[in-house]
Amino acid sequence: MLTNNSRTTGGKDEVSILNLLESLADAALLIRPEGIILDANSLFSSKFGRQPDQCKDLNIYDLITNDLKAPQLADTFRIKCSVVLDSGQRLVFEDSSNILKISISPVRTDDSRLSSLFILLQDISEQKQAERTLQKERDLKSALLDSIPCSATILDSNLRLAAWNRYAQELVFSSSSHHQPKASTTDFFDPGDMEALREKYQNTLLTGSDDLCEIPVKPPGSRHPLWLLVRSKRIFIDNNPCVVSIGIDISERKQLEQELLESKLKYGYALDAAHSGIWEWIIATDEVIWSEQIWGLYGLTPNSRQLDSKLCLNVIHPEDRDRVSELYRQSASRQETVSVEYRTLHPDGTIHWLISHGIPLRDANKNECRYIGTIIDITERKQIELELLESKRKLTFALEATNTGVWEWDIKADKVIWTDSIWKLYGLQPGSMQLSHGLCETNIHPGDRDLAFRRVMSAVDSCTDINVEYRVIHQDGSIHWLLCRGVPIPVADGETACYIGTVSDVTGQKNLEAAQRKIQAKFNFILEKSHLGVWDLNLSTGKIKRTPEHARIFGYDNADVDWTIEVFFEHLIPEDRERIGIAVKQALAARQNDTFECRIRTANGEIRWIWVFGAFENERNGKTGHVSGIVQDITERKRTELLLKESELKFRNIFEFSPVGIGIVDIANRSVFDVNASWLRIFGCTKQEVIGRDLNNIGIDIHEEDREDITTTLRSQAKILNKRLQLRKKNGDLLNILFSAEFITLNDVSRLLVMVSDVTIQELQQANISQLEQAVAERTIQLQQEVDRLQRFLNMISHEYRTPLAIIRGNLDLIDLKQQIGDFSNTRELLKIKRAIDRLVEVMEVSIHESRILESRQTKPMMPIRIHPLVSSQLDAFRAMWPERLLDFSDSMDNAEIFGEPAQLKIALFNLLDNARKYSPPESPIAMQGCIEDREVVITIRNRGEHITNAQGESYFEKYRRGSNTANTAGAGLGLWLVRDIVSQHHGRVTLTGDGSFIEASMRLPLADEQRSSVEA
Repeated sequence: MLTNNSRTTGGKDEVSILNLLESLADAALLIRPEGIILDANSLFSSKFGRQPDQCKDLNIYDLITNDLKAPQLADTFRIKCSVVLDSGQRLVFEDSSNILKISISPVRTDDSRLSSLFILLQDISEQKQAERTLQKERDLKSALLDSIPCSATILDSNLRLAAWNRYAQELVFSSSSHHQPKASTTDFFDPGDMEALREKYQNTLLTGSDDLCEIPVKPPGSRHPLWLLVRSKRIFIDNNPCVVSIGIDISERKQLEQELLESKLKYGYALDAAHSGIWEWIIATDEVIWSEQIWGLYGLTPNSRQLDSKLCLNVIHPEDRDRVSELYRQSASRQETVSVEYRTLHPDGTIHWLISHGIPLRDANKNECRYIGTIIDITERKQIELELLESKRKLTFALEATNTGVWEWDIKADKVIWTDSIWKLYGLQPGSMQLSHGLCETNIHPGDRDLAFRRVMSAVDSCTDINVEYRVIHQDGSIHWLLCRGVPIPVADGETACYIGTVSDVTGQKNLEAAQRKIQAKFNFILEKSHLGVWDLNLSTGKIKRTPEHARIFGYDNADVDWTIEVFFEHLIPEDRERIGIAVKQALAARQNDTFECRIRTANGEIRWIWVFGAFENERNGKTGHVSGIVQDITERKRTELLLKESELKFRNIFEFSPVGIGIVDIANRSVFDVNASWLRIFGCTKQEVIGRDLNNIGIDIHEEDREDITTTLRSQAKILNKRLQLRKKNGDLLNILFSAEFITLNDVSRLLVMVSDVTIQELQQANISQLEQAVAERTIQLQQEVDRLQRFLNMISHEYRTPLAIIRGNLDLIDLKQQIGDFSNTRELLKIKRAIDRLVEVMEVSIHESRILESRQTKPMMPIRIHPLVSSQLDAFRAMWPERLLDFSDSMDNAEIFGEPAQLKIALFNLLDNARKYSPPESPIAMQGCIEDREVVITIRNRGEHITNAQGESYFEKYRRGSNTANTAGAGLGLWLVRDIVSQHHGRVTLTGDGSFIEASMRLPLADEQRSSVEA
């Protein structure tokens, strides 16, 4: 706040006030209550032809009176300043000439005393001039609106009448008063039209699209309807949507149209009020006349400009202007009809297409004197044409990019038309042969020709779409896959006249599908044998896709059951549900990978332990759309862990409650790790006196020679058994004990197990000690071996499977990514996947052979088995895994039955087939035959191979024995040994022979009656 004190101090404060005044954009000054000027800025002083310093200490009222010669303004100033001094309130007013806007503000001192007045003079002459101009424009627009011969109304968002012009008042309401009409809309609109009109107005309000329609109106007191051509448009008044409607009285035109239709006179090109207009060009005077509709076609207000030939050219789009002008001049000089399409640029920036037709009219002397014609809005048609051209361009580009051709087949004439690209798809030169349906058929691969022909003709007979895939052989001998699609084009009587369609080269896709099927079969085999189920959660839909092994883990026969997170939680046992729910929710919220173990109840009620792992997949845009993972049945592992815990508990119980003193010593620092109660009782110590102390310093006083003997024995033999020692109790009493020691491993740390027994009670406890020592030693070894085995198994599985599975997963993602971007060259990724799968299969085969050996040793119940279905199931399994191998099978076993165990027999059959596949050329066939000979089922498998002797054939059934040609073939040397072991258990025999061209494996099994007799015997 400016104060009187700041004025009197001078110096820096005075300069600050002057700078503040100079920074203002308007004239400003500071005066004393009596009118003496304290400070003024340059804008104020310049009004009086002075400098700011020259205005100081002058009286403002005298200055206005003498310099401006405005005593009346000086008096007004004096009066207004007095009002501010009396009221203490700011005052704002304008001078009588509306040139200045003056504000007077009181300035108080620190003690709130009014010391001066701050005056701001704003020049508002331009603002007032603008307001007058704006009001004048408003008056002119209102007069113009009232003067146009159209009905103009404005309806608010509730479709109530908000404003109208004089024409609407007089035409529609039959009144010249500007007051709100008393008539209701139902008084002059037909009730049947009200709903449609309301819908039109609502659509205009909501979408903003213009509407043009003809409306019959019944003015009050009128017997005949009044026809209006109404164009409706959405506008905003004070940010509220309204509808402005311009209605043209077309009653006479409507009557004329009716007369023209009835008389069918030459004026059949009568105006379409929404899209056309009539024009006339008088050549001699270059005068142009057109109907009011043409103004709208050019986006102009009717009669808003001078109508002449210059305007006609200016409304045409600049890029079309010269062409249209030249065409009109040429047509006029030749006295011929003119027809031209061109664009027009509306004032709102939109482009519209128009077509103008004109014919020359001659006078009685046959001299051309004028042109008359029509203009029609063809914007919608041109947009459709442009869209069709663009669609055709895109289609041509798409066909070229996708190696696709288009064809048309006239069925009755057997005439085929196709694009040049189809010649290339068939490997032919364009135009080298006559096109016909027969040409298409002869170029199809012989193996696909009949099937493709039947499918095409079946589609023609039923008038349905053609959709067929087939192979073609190019002239260079290469085979390509084509996909032919077509749709029927019926004629009026419903009969199919022709087909039109496309032909695409899908060779890459088919090759990729075959490779993927092979990879997927091997991958599924690995997953099945390793009991791993794969799942994928779509976060947007909540749906989960899963593999068949996943379904089997949860007790389902197949993966057809819809799977979601909610269904998964239903299978969780109640004790684990809350814990897993929290973990899953946190992982999803944090977008983090997660792994956990839990128990489930399968569909058949069985309780199983499972291990679940899930990882988020990032998409191209960086967002996370999927969570994928695996699930594994770990019930057996959990049972093993439980057994280990039980064993540890038993060991702890033996340790704690044994009558023998037991101590465990840390080898690294020779400190006592733990002792039992018997140890403490024997030596009379407490645990605090023993635990953590050196074995030699706990007061039992082992003699030096005994200590050296113990150390030497442990180093050489790793154990001591019942060594007699003399030790001391805590109180100094001598003890004669038997000392035993042995190295053990607890929690992966090597320890020394020490056992002591008082010799005085040796006779009573000898049996217990021996039994205890043996039990502890055996259990310790068993536990150690079990822990070692599990550790090796887990390490092997983790190491051997992690890297190949990561390779498979990464390269499958690359293949999927390439498919999405249209790149089907996946040779490198497929090679990597094949190598990784071969490695997994090799590891899996060793594990499977070991498991099969164990399974074959288990005693399982024998039962009658039909041999044909069992053989067929293994053939199907073999073909699913190696579809590229040719396998011929002949069968004359009918309904023969054998007596045995199905699972083991399947292992034997599969091993024989797999052995034939491994040790024969990849392109060579494998022949399998089944028959009945001498009350036996005889199954022979033949494959190409080298000559082998009887001795060699017999040696191949030895355990871990492999052939000489196995350098690049994975295997453990257990397959044939396991076959003979299984066949022997079924009272059969198996042989292997080779004549130099073929190797034949023969398996003979007695029929059910013969075998049952042998088993019962």
